[in-house]
Amino acid sequence: MLYIGIDPGKGGGVVALTPLGIHSVSVFGSMTELATWQLFRGFKQFDDCIAVIEKIPSITFNKGRNNSASNIAELYGHYRAIRMAMCGAGISYSESRPQDWQKYHGIESRRKTETDTAWKKRLMFNARKLFPRINMSLAVSDAYLIAEYCRRVHKRVNQNAEDRNQNDYDT
Repeated sequence: MLYIGIDPGKGGGVVALTPLGIHSVSVFGSMTELATWQLFRGFKQFDDCIAVIEKIPSITFNKGRNNSASNIAELYGHYRAIRMAMCGAGISYSESRPQDWQKYHGIESRRKTETDTAWKKRLMFNARKLFPRINMSLAVSDAYLIAEYCRRVHKRVNQNAEDRNQNDYDT
């Protein structure tokens, strides 16, 4: 099983985990559409894989931050392209609001006075608690947290399904 966490931001990344550890880490940065497609197609070498992508609403606006129309359009376009690559590669995925995966990990909401850098460093601190041996960058710390969220949530769902199937045999 491969569990994939995706932070679709322009400076975000993808982390793929197996039950035994980390399979791969990629930073979107200057990755082309073809490279993105090849990355997701390569994940299909695993018999079973599931992804969680951080949800980006079609209207994204944060007060007081640089949110030109072109930046918002580029972010949303990138998000849709990643989803399309997963569909094309046959990878099942779900979306998660940032508040949901952060709450799952016990991360307090972003403070109103907190800078972007301070907030990202706080997320990376939490990711490093889960993956202490990994020398990660700010670019992929969210993806690590989302991948671990994916692994834990889907492991629990699969376990519950196995328990239900076992109970069917017990009756």
